[in-house]
Amino acid sequence: MYEYKIGLALVKNIGINDKGLDERKAFIISQIKIFNEKSTRSLINPKHIGLGEKGEDDIQLTKTTLVVTLYTQEILNTPGKAVRLLSQLLINSEEPDNLSDLLLDKKLFRSFKAATTDEIDGSESIIDLSAFSDADLIKALVDFACDRQDFSAKKRNAVDQMKKIAIENGLLTIAGTYRK
Repeated sequence: MYEYKIGLALVKNIGINDKGLDERKAFIISQIKIFNEKSTRSLINPKHIGLGEKGEDDIQLTKTTLVVTLYTQEILNTPGKAVRLLSQLLINSEEPDNLSDLLLDKKLFRSFKAATTDEIDGSESIIDLSAFSDADLIKALVDFACDRQDFSAKKRNAVDQMKKIAIENGLLTIAGTYRK
């Protein structure tokens, strides 16, 4: 089973008094259940969106973003396209909470690679990874690694996690050398 965390951000800017996604959670969950019923029957690549059951990730909502984890039997080239049916269900439903009022030029969402961080109050914050350039990341990593004043366990753990990611993705070989 493959899993993809997919961020969906509203294309339309909404005002502070407009009804957002977070206020339509029950409706969105009902449409995800319909998506799951239809998509798990697919003969080509059965898939479903996790709803926090059976050890799967739950959805995350803010006023303007929805983050889902899509589970598939086969690898997807473009995971964002796999949730197109969900967008159609959210727009075309006859329910009063449908999202048709949030369309902009016939578009509801733009997809983004999502990450989450823990907030001080215990909630999670959704972060759009496309907001950070590759250069921003490299500069932050260099600054982080070159700070000889910080020898904390948190920093050591972060560096070890980065090394693990580099090895798993073929950027470092087991011998510790850089691979082009």
